[in-house]
Amino acid sequence: MLHTGNIDERTIEKYKREATELGRDSWWLAFIVDSGDERRKGKTVDVGRVCFSTQKKRYTILDAPGHDKYVAQMISGATQADIGVLVVSARRGEFGDGFSEMGQTREHAILTKTLGISKIIVAITKMDDNTVNWSEEVYDSIRKELTPFLKSLGYKNVPFIPLSGYTGENVVTCTDLCPWYDGPSLLGMLDNLKPVRRLGGEFSMTVESVDVLLGRLCVRGKVHTGNVTLGDTLKIVPGDVEITVNEILAENETVEIESAFPGECITLKFPKNMKNHIARGFVLCDPENTIGAHDSFVGKIKIFDLPDHLQVFSAGSNGIAHIQNAQVLCTSERVICKMKKKKKMRARCLLERDVGVVYFKLDSSIPFTTYEENKDLGRFTLRDGKNTIGFGTILRTGPPLKR
Repeated sequence: MLHTGNIDERTIEKYKREATELGRDSWWLAFIVDSGDERRKGKTVDVGRVCFSTQKKRYTILDAPGHDKYVAQMISGATQADIGVLVVSARRGEFGDGFSEMGQTREHAILTKTLGISKIIVAITKMDDNTVNWSEEVYDSIRKELTPFLKSLGYKNVPFIPLSGYTGENVVTCTDLCPWYDGPSLLGMLDNLKPVRRLGGEFSMTVESVDVLLGRLCVRGKVHTGNVTLGDTLKIVPGDVEITVNEILAENETVEIESAFPGECITLKFPKNMKNHIARGFVLCDPENTIGAHDSFVGKIKIFDLPDHLQVFSAGSNGIAHIQNAQVLCTSERVICKMKKKKKMRARCLLERDVGVVYFKLDSSIPFTTYEENKDLGRFTLRDGKNTIGFGTILRTGPPLKR
């Protein structure tokens, strides 16, 4: 944002002054996306959203929190993204902490993959730190350690970019401080990536947030399939209420547009009297091709990290299911089978790293589909406190077929 000229000098001076007043002079850059308590605490808590444009593309940056207390918010941000930038620190000791067995670098990479982001870039930041000094050796050691792990998740040919977020080297333009690196800058790489688009299908959009501003109901979210045009009638799920689109805004609600397409993060405006009919985690869709709301499903799950109170994952094990922006208590009713090399085996429980098919019951009905019908709405992540128990895909909505 800063180095592309999308922030004016007056705003920059305001952020610098606020950071100095808080006794945190070097934090002013974070104020571009952080606000309120986040600025005082020095931690990103919710997903920050800013937009900017280059000559080639229009971007929405979703700044997800990195602290382990706010993984739920990170999941919310990742569900809206097409491309992930995994930011790791080159400063001595910091990469090791993040990439440890329970580190956030490791968990965020796993969640990014399971939430459907098919392309990631690794940005190695703080290369200007005096413990690094743009060292090729530090860059290579991080790349060699991360590459096999990312490959195990299904990410191949992942690009690594050495940069300094604070001074801006290799963010927008390339620097001569690392002559051993001959790749593009971060923005140069993003500009040349092919856009991820899900063309075709009927309209569907998950709701990220709902607010009333200036007498209008503002509903933010990401378009998953189809398109929406000014004046269209949409259905709210769960529920049986239809609603007409009064206005469509893009670029952080600064640009009014006639239509929106898959992959775009937008704000739809409606009459404010519809506020009680819609909430975060709901879905807006085509009235003729509605997405169902369900309170159970059969899912294929990979067990990742069982909390201390769970020795095994079996009938009765529970956690919070994250399906797009919806979060609901989820209980395992039955382990149907364990899978090994595409073979199904009878099992009553699953251990860490096991893959199995499980019948789940939800505490309330939320909108989702099978993975085959809609990849975005057919994925789930199961968490308990700070633990990501597992993740997977929805094979069937409702209970399993009777034998």
